[in-house]
Amino acid sequence: MPIPPRKAVPSPTGSAAASAGTSHEDIMKANLHQVEVLSFRFLLFCAAVIILYSFSVALVAPPAAQQVQFDGEFAPAFGTARGFLLGVGSYLAVLTAAVAVGGLLGFLFGIPRLLQRMPQVEPVAASPLSIGNEKLAGPASETGQLSRFAGNTNLEDISDWLTKIIVGLGLTQAHNIYKAFVDAQSQFATSAMGDTAGASAMFAAIVLSGLVAGFLFFYLETRTRLTILLASADHFERNLSPAHKALAYTVHTVEKDALLDKVRITRESPDAGTPTDMDRQIARVPFSELRTVGEFTAWGAAQERIGNAAEAERAFQAALALDGENPKIYLALASVRQRRGESEQAAKVLTDATEKFSDNAAVLKDTLLTALYVPPPTGYTTALAAADQLRRNFPESMDDPQVRLWIAAANGQKFANLKDGPERQTARTAALEAVRRVIALSPDPESRVRITLRKIFNPAAEGSNPTENDLEVFKDDEAFQELIKPKPENPQPQDPQPQHPQP
Repeated sequence: MPIPPRKAVPSPTGSAAASAGTSHEDIMKANLHQVEVLSFRFLLFCAAVIILYSFSVALVAPPAAQQVQFDGEFAPAFGTARGFLLGVGSYLAVLTAAVAVGGLLGFLFGIPRLLQRMPQVEPVAASPLSIGNEKLAGPASETGQLSRFAGNTNLEDISDWLTKIIVGLGLTQAHNIYKAFVDAQSQFATSAMGDTAGASAMFAAIVLSGLVAGFLFFYLETRTRLTILLASADHFERNLSPAHKALAYTVHTVEKDALLDKVRITRESPDAGTPTDMDRQIARVPFSELRTVGEFTAWGAAQERIGNAAEAERAFQAALALDGENPKIYLALASVRQRRGESEQAAKVLTDATEKFSDNAAVLKDTLLTALYVPPPTGYTTALAAADQLRRNFPESMDDPQVRLWIAAANGQKFANLKDGPERQTARTAALEAVRRVIALSPDPESRVRITLRKIFNPAAEGSNPTENDLEVFKDDEAFQELIKPKPENPQPQDPQPQHPQP
């Protein structure tokens, strides 16, 4: 189904956040910030409990407890300001020590492993690609390391050893650890707090709270912050190769939506285009090293142009998982599946786009157009469903001659695919009405939409692509012939009648 050039599809509000430079890293940082704020508030709560407890003890301490032996002399204890400060300082010191110990454990348990040490995951099998005399291994089968450096794993090894030792000691010495904790609890209550009521329970609560808070906070910090730093270093290292340089250059210089538009099936771009040297370079990047939506998009477009539609589909599926609010990813994925012969899957993607973006007229128009390239009956069924959404949600779109032309084409496909019956006649009536509206909305016979109308009505007479023949089934229908008048071929001027002089 041919079309005139169309306007760019505006991206939905949410898609701007998932641009080429945006990835899960930003979401991870935002979530981590919430954890940091929550941890800080928890520690402030613990400090407030300590202050409140020490103040309460200072107020209600009996006279006998207001003197405690300190360095061989009796000094005022918890019934005075000095006693209050002593209690606050002691418990804050315990809390700090507990957080430090828990933080050390969290750091040791949270150190990530380098990706180079992880076992290679076998992706979907793909055959090698031949381009000219050059044979390229598909990224799915590429296992060679592009990096010229090896990550230093000393810290990982130490972390691994220590965590195993700690866990082993904790399991074998659990009874002794518990006994030592109880002894420390009793010693603190006696020496530091003068056997104040609730001192032992307070000590246990502060130690456990500090350990848990410190462990969780530093574990998450290590798992995220350190992972981001290692990933950044790995990204810098990867960009030393020509393939990664080509990918980074494409991501930062070419608009993501422009790449997706080139992949889509249209009259101007029935295929993905001719592969370039840049595409061949990008195709060498392993799929496992792609991170952002922009990288998946650029890599998928390159794979589609070099003829590896299976890997292109894989890339666009990954891009869609990261950015489900970009309708052009849906349309690109549907086009790739259509080129692979997966008509049903292509129609499913278009149907999902129609339902998800039913409040976006531009997306519905593009979905209607793309569906015309899916074989019947799934193609015209999907196209007419998108047209119905347009008619219900955006009645003004029915005044667009291009939309009417696409509706006529969809009904032409439906008429050609059905046998005789009421539904077939209904399709003819709908196609004829749509053609009338096209002519009424675009009265100039030389307008692009009228030229396209003639081409899909009679490709042979117009010398156009014979596969763009959605309305050719009505070529012998007098009602259509009357409306779609062919352009005169080499009209010859009429000879003037000879003038005879009057006698």
